[in-house]
Order: sequence, then structure tokens, then C-alpha cells
Amino acid sequence: HRQWHGLELDEPDWASWSHTLAWSLHDHQNQPLLWCGLNAYASTLSFDLPDCPAGWLRVIDTALPPGEDIPPEPQPLQAGQLPLRDRSLVLLVAEPLLRGMANPDDSG
Repeated sequence: HRQWHGLELDEPDWASWSHTLAWSLHDHQNQPLLWCGLNAYASTLSFDLPDCPAGWLRVIDTALPPGEDIPPEPQPLQAGQLPLRDRSLVLLVAEPLLRGMANPDDSG
């Protein structure tokens, strides 16, 4: 299922003047699979992240220079909050999803 967020989890700001949005996709056990945050504001803002026991991997960060924004190897991220630089997007993927495991609890 999908959840909408703002700077805080489950608190999207739908106002016409809002400059932030985040969303996450979760599996049938409510474990997060993807998180995407967008900051269209002129300053860095910190976004709360859903807890991901399997571990987040940063796969896109448009605030980084070209060539580093989509790294060949996704970078592990262990944080409860993530600062997004001005006018940037970050995409996080749960490690088991990126590694091709349908369910993080699968043993084989």
C-alpha cells in the first residue's frame, strides 16, 4: 500500500504553497519497500523516514553531482531523518527489494 508524507511521516502538506512531498510503498506486512522525497524549497529540509528493519539503500539523490546522483552501487543509509537539499529528489529502496528478494523473511 502507499502512504503519503511531508516532512513528518503520514503528514503530507497538500496546500497549494507547499514545497515538499514524500511517499512510501509498503508490502502486505507493512514493511517499507520504497521511499521518495521531493524538496522544491530553496533551503535544505529534513524528512522523517519510515523505519526499515531490512535497511535502506540510496539509489537516487539529485543533489549530488552528475555521475554521483545515481551511483553504480547504492549507498546504505541508517537514519531516522534525511536532509534533502534544496530542489532535489531522493529515492530509497529497501535492501531486500533491490537484491531481488520478494519477501525479506524468505530464507532461500
